[in-house]
Formats: sequence, C-alpha cells, structure tokens
Amino acid sequence: REHLPYRLDRLTGSSESAQVVRAVRDDLHKLIAPMRAGHQSLAHWSSSVRDVLEAIYAESELGDTGGDNESVRHEAEQLVRLRELWAVLSEVKEPLDTICGGADALEWMARQISHESLAPAVLDGNLELLGWLELPLDESPHLFISGMNEEWVPGRSTTHPFLPDSLRTKLAIPDDRARFARDAYSMHALLHSRRVHRITCGRRSHTGDPLRPSRLLLMTEIADLAPRVLRFLDVDDARTHAPSWGQSEPRASSLDVQPPANAPMTVSRLAITAFGQYLACPYRYYLRNVRNLTSRNDHHRELDALGFGRLLHRVLEMFGRSPVRDEVNAQRIEEFLLEALDQEVAQRHGAATRPAVLLQVEHMRRRLLAFARWQAERRRQGWRIDAVEREWPAQHSRLDVDDAPVTLAGRIDRIDVHERSSAVAVIDYKTGDTSATPDRRHRHKEQWIDLQLPLYHHLVSGDLRRRKKHAVLELAYLTLPRETETVDYLVAPWSNHELASAMDAARDVVRNLRRGAFWPPSESPGPWDEYRSLVPALEAEAR
Repeated sequence: REHLPYRLDRLTGSSESAQVVRAVRDDLHKLIAPMRAGHQSLAHWSSSVRDVLEAIYAESELGDTGGDNESVRHEAEQLVRLRELWAVLSEVKEPLDTICGGADALEWMARQISHESLAPAVLDGNLELLGWLELPLDESPHLFISGMNEEWVPGRSTTHPFLPDSLRTKLAIPDDRARFARDAYSMHALLHSRRVHRITCGRRSHTGDPLRPSRLLLMTEIADLAPRVLRFLDVDDARTHAPSWGQSEPRASSLDVQPPANAPMTVSRLAITAFGQYLACPYRYYLRNVRNLTSRNDHHRELDALGFGRLLHRVLEMFGRSPVRDEVNAQRIEEFLLEALDQEVAQRHGAATRPAVLLQVEHMRRRLLAFARWQAERRRQGWRIDAVEREWPAQHSRLDVDDAPVTLAGRIDRIDVHERSSAVAVIDYKTGDTSATPDRRHRHKEQWIDLQLPLYHHLVSGDLRRRKKHAVLELAYLTLPRETETVDYLVAPWSNHELASAMDAARDVVRNLRRGAFWPPSESPGPWDEYRSLVPALEAEAR
C-alpha cells in the first residue's frame, strides 16, 4: 500500500522481500529477452514466442490433451491453437506481413486465440449443454430447453448504421424475418422429432430487468394463448421465484459462520486502537486480531486512505524532530515540509511514481501549506512541540483491570507544551477528507465507541503525576481535510467524570476479551468493510 511502483526496473527498498522481487524481475527479463528485439514481423515474433514458451514448458509433459486435469487440458489446447496460428503466420509472404513491437505481437496473438472455444471434457454421467442452433443436429432422445426468451430466441440482428433490417431484406441477406423463420423451423423440428421434457424461460435477468417470453412459445391456438401468457405473468409465482423489480437476489454466504467459543484469553498487552475495533464489532475484532484474518491484494493503483495518512504522518513526524519546528516563519516551515515530502515520496515510490499518486502528492502539498501557516501562528502563541510519535515504557503504560494490569501499546502523534502556562496538549493528526470532532468520533448517544484520546489522557496524566507536574491537559484533533484553506484544531470537551467513564469502558473491553466474548457481530460499516462477504451470514446467525 505504501510502495506502488508500476515499472519493475525501478524498484526501491532494501528489505528481503524487495531483494526477492528484484531477483524474480531479473529472471523474467532473461526469459523474455527474445521479445525485446524492437519492431519485427509477426512471423519473427511467432518464433520468439515459441522460444519463450518452450523455455517455460521445458520440463512439462502436457501433450496435446493435458490428461484428466481440466485446467491443464485447457492449457494444452491453447498451446495447440498457438501452434496452428504460428503455422499460418509462417506462410505469410514478407510484403504482406505486419511489422510491430513484441508487446503488440503478444496482444494480437492472444486476441486471435481468445475467439476459440474450449469445450469441457465429456465425462460419464454429465449433461451436455448445446447451443440453440446445434440442438436440431444432436441425436440425444431427451431434451430440456432453457432460456427461451425473446431477447435470445429469435432475438434481433445487431443494428447496423448502414445496414438496417429493411435494407438487409432488399439485399437478400439474413434479416430478422429470416432469423425468425429459421428458429420457428428448429422449434417445430425439435417438438416433432424427439421428447422435449420441458421448456423454460426467465422472468428477470440477473440484474433484475424484466424478460419477455419468446414469440415462438406464443405460436399456439387462440384458445391456449391467453392462459399461456397468464401463466408466464403469474404474480404470486413470480414473487416466489424472482427478485423484486430492478433488484437481484441477495447472494447468501456459502461459509458456515459459527459463533466463536467463549474460551478465556490472556490479555496482558493491548494496542490502543484495538479498543475502538472491539467496540465497533466484537466479531470483526476476533477475525482480525485473534484469527489474523485480513484481506491482501495488489490491486492498488493509488494510495488508499491508510497509505495517504501514513505518508502525511511521516512528513509531520520529520518536521516535529527537526530544528525547524521552533520556526515562526511560515515560508521556512513550508520549504522544509515540501522538501521532506519529496524525499519521502522518492524513497517510497522511486522515480517512476504512478500518475494517480503524483496527483495525491500534489494534494498533500496543499494540506501541508495550510499546516505551515497554522504552525507558525501556534508557535507565536507560545506553544512548542515537546514530543512526536511518543511511546511509553511498559511499566508506565499500564491500565489496572481487576488486579491484572494491561500494558497499553500506542504512539501519540504529537505533544505540545505552552511555555508560559505549562499547559499540555495531546494532539492526534487526522488526514481524512472531512473534519469530525473528537466527541463525534468517540461517543454515540452518550456511549463510548472509541477510546483513543481518553487512553492517551490516561498515559500523559500518569506521566505528569510521576514527574509531580500540575498542568492543564487538553486533548485535540489537528485535522488536515480536503478543504485546505484552513486547519482545524478541535479540542475534546470531556470532563474528568466523562474521562473516568471512558476508563470504565476500557476496563469492560479488557474483561470481555479475557472472557472470549466476541458475539454477536455488529452491522457492516459500509462497502469498505473487508468482511462484507460474511455480513449476510453474520446477520442471519446473530438473529
């Protein structure tokens, strides 16, 4: 999520995984070396592709059929199609051959064989599926015909701007009437040549759009026509078997979701962010933190919200550790922040940064410029940065729960101290698109839904007591939202009594974790929920 290179020749990083990727890249470059010969004829590229595939399949014994394995058999058949294509290309005379690059040649060859149909293996006991036009030629004594809808049988010829159906008729080329006559003949032949057990047609498509029965099904006696139409339009039957108008049937999860056993757990250390995760949904907390079930993919083409925030946090951390943090000149702060951003982007993404990421970086610049103006004014008011990314040793970050302390793990983005009043401000950076107050993020209808800032208060107030310092302590969000004209400094309004209730809620979370209480699940927070595929089953189980 933090490194999104789109060119393998410019990979950055010195970790073990980066070294492995570079080694794989070098091997791939050697393998596809024959395909990097500039612009050549298709006949030449056919030979080069054959050399590459022979190197890949040198130790494979696919044969022409691939054996009983379906995927291997399809792979073998695709190679046969390629050999046939190469044979054709080898006979093309040079003046008629096409000159192109290796990538274009590969794309063209793939497009040619993509039109080929690979039939599944016919095994004993399987039903054979045939297309509508193949049915009259098949010798099977029993038939089940499905999909008899007007959209497909007889359907309509593709509308052509220069060949409308009326012109097709005048030119004596296949038109809609000819298509209807052909399909009517096929239907008549099928009904009178063998036993047709059942003909079915859908009422709605998979997206919920209404479908019409084929006209061929309405070619009957007048007395039978109305009952047949009414049967198709049977409202009660349609409600039973079809989804609501414009909607598809909800897809139930195939997973057998079972409530986790309430097995006691040992909880001696807990991340501060884990409290909010548990309060949001105990079962999702269980999946993420106990079962270590998280989603992984390489589909990112730009920084997600987490990667965007991490990059901005890193730049602000670099500022908080530099001598420039005491500057009151906004321009000097701007210069440092923009230089730090460029340095961090180059380190994470290299020279070949994706265009989408470059756009995101430009938006970060605007946010950092607004931060620089705010920071210069705050320094002039007497506030100085005392610490950034502050962590506490285990013996000073405990939360007592039933005589069994829990070590709180977490980092505070920033701690400020006022030079004249000695007041202390605990600040958490927020880089989301919108500004939400601390109270809105932490409480809903007087119930605590997150405990991040109250737990920060617990850590810092304990540190002040150990140092025998008496200071006003405030908790705040420093937001850098999408609207970059201003930076919002949002102070939490909680009293000591409310903060004490937050600590009680934190202790209850620890007690529930120790009891192994992870049920029932909460509703899905939205489409970004990585466990959304389980939601239908989870809600059904909870009910």
